[in-house]
Amino acid sequence: MSKITIAGWGVLGSAALTFVVSFLPFWSVSDIPGAWLNGWHQWWALPVLLAVAVGVVYALELFGVIKPGQVKPVWLAYAAAGSFVLMLGVLIQTFIYAGGYSSELAGFGITLSFGPGFGVFAAVVTTAALTYFMALAAQSSGAKLPFKVPGPA
Repeated sequence: MSKITIAGWGVLGSAALTFVVSFLPFWSVSDIPGAWLNGWHQWWALPVLLAVAVGVVYALELFGVIKPGQVKPVWLAYAAAGSFVLMLGVLIQTFIYAGGYSSELAGFGITLSFGPGFGVFAAVVTTAALTYFMALAAQSSGAKLPFKVPGPA
């Protein structure tokens, strides 16, 4: 445990937090209790699974289950970045997704508002943190990234 760097703790923590926040509401309907969807709906699970996979592979390398360098750190950095980009796509979809509800229920004059919930914003933050910390960890292990990532090693 003492050999884990700040970046390593950041990778492990942000991957775990991404998994946890995936169970929070990503999309919800106002005025209807229980009308919400979490991160395991439709394709929204892909960025969550990718983030968890990055964390698991990184942990397996840290604890010596797989050899260091067997999975190139730059691949994990790009996978983390892919998770963040996909999560941005989820955020965009939650703004436009109607979920089978009409914005106005015909005949009743009831107007519903629906949109992104707290969970999708939290997941965007956690996947962004995962991308940063994984890039920092890859850089400190000697991987060549397209740019220098500032921060502690």
